Amino acid sequence: HIITPEIIYDYIPDKNQDDLPYFTNIDRIGERNQIFASLTTALTTKTQVTSQPVLNSIAGERVNMNYAQTDNTADPEASYRYLEILRVNVKQGYDFNAAQEGKNDKLMPLYGSIKIEPFEGLRLAADAAWSFNSDSFVSRNVSLTAWDKRGDTLFVAWRNNKNYDDPYNLSDVYPGNMLSRYYIN
Repeated sequence: HIITPEIIYDYIPDKNQDDLPYFTNIDRIGERNQIFASLTTALTTKTQVTSQPVLNSIAGERVNMNYAQTDNTADPEASYRYLEILRVNVKQGYDFNAAQEGKNDKLMPLYGSIKIEPFEGLRLAADAAWSFNSDSFVSRNVSLTAWDKRGDTLFVAWRNNKNYDDPYNLSDVYPGNMLSRYYIN
C-alpha cells in the first residue's frame, strides 16, 4: 500500500506566439498560473510466478507453453510479479490568474479517479470532476479494458463532459490516449 501526496505548481507565462505556425487551437499554449494538491493511494499485489511444464513438439524441440516464464534459479527476485490492483487519486486546483481577474472560477473542479485491475487482462477506470461554482459534475467518465496475451484488446468507454476544459489531463483514465478531449469536446 502506497500513499503519495503531491503539490504541483504550473506556470506558463503569456508569450506572443504569432511567429509560430497555427493549424488548430491546440497549437497555442495558453497562459497558466495554477497550483494543485493531490493525494494518490495504490494497492499492489505480489504473486509468485511458477514455472510451467515444457512439452516436446512433433519435431522433438522443447516448447514452452508460458510466454512469461522465469528461471527461478537464476534470479530469485524474478520469480515474483507485481500488479497494481487499485489506484485512487484526488486532486484540487487553484487558478491564480482567475483570482487576479476577479473571476468566480478560481477554485478548479475537484477531480477524482479510480483504476481497478483485479487481475492482468481486465481494467476498470473511472473519473469525475465536481464544480463548486455550478454545484454539479462537469465531467464523468468510465472505461473498461480487457486484453489477452495474444494482443487482442476490447475497450469500451462512456463519457459525459459538459464542454469541460480539463486541467487535470484524462490520460490517467484512458491509457495510450485512446480518447482525446480535443476531438470529443
